[in-house]
Amino acid sequence: MAPSDLVQIAATLDVIRNDEWRRTRLHEVAATVREGLAGLGYDLRGSGAHIVSLPAGPDEAIIQVRDIMEEHDVFGSVLCPPATPHNRTALRLSLHCDLTDQDIDRTLHASEFVRPLCTAQGPTT
Repeated sequence: MAPSDLVQIAATLDVIRNDEWRRTRLHEVAATVREGLAGLGYDLRGSGAHIVSLPAGPDEAIIQVRDIMEEHDVFGSVLCPPATPHNRTALRLSLHCDLTDQDIDRTLHASEFVRPLCTAQGPTT
């Protein structure tokens, strides 16, 4: 292993050991976003992870949901067939510790704005 690799590994281990605040903040961000989305009527399937799959429902809705979220400066990855069953699309949001309370508010506001487009989950066929 090259000395430069060892330096990088040591730096990574240092972050893991000493940046507990990042994990704590990430858990706070995830809890706040998930609670807010649940309050808006989104079914997040009970997970507490930092990856949030915002269910959009029908296949034809996901692009419009993505575009509107982006207009609000909220960016995510589209999940649609064949990665999901038909009419079970989602917008995957990756949360991180550097999100501010303002970022969270913007995400929840945008999610509220697109909520009427996100109908109940369709059939799995």
